[in-house]
Amino acid sequence: MTNDIYRLVDVGVSFKKIMHGRKWVGRVVKHATEPRYLGIIGKITVSMPTERGAFDEVVARQLGFTSCAALDAHNAEVRAKNRVIRAETRHVFDQMINHNNFEPMLDMLLSKEKHKGES
Repeated sequence: MTNDIYRLVDVGVSFKKIMHGRKWVGRVVKHATEPRYLGIIGKITVSMPTERGAFDEVVARQLGFTSCAALDAHNAEVRAKNRVIRAETRHVFDQMINHNNFEPMLDMLLSKEKHKGES
């Protein structure tokens, strides 16, 4: 499994590093003549009014999204699906515990494990 966490790290020089896990993949620098910041990862360059904005936008584009807003919308959708899955799972376990249905389920699971080990 890869580490998909991007971080903006200040190392005390004239730019901030964009790190992907432990790997240095890009930088955010202040534009020389305009009051803007450039976010750079590979061939992807974006210009934004803040360091954080440049970082967010360049990472979103690196991940294949058209903008930071598109990435945020995608993440919100994934979180909503995960909430539904967790709620359904919690409901099933509550039903099993409240109705003492967990013993037949455990017997079934354990018998499958036993048969797997014998094969």
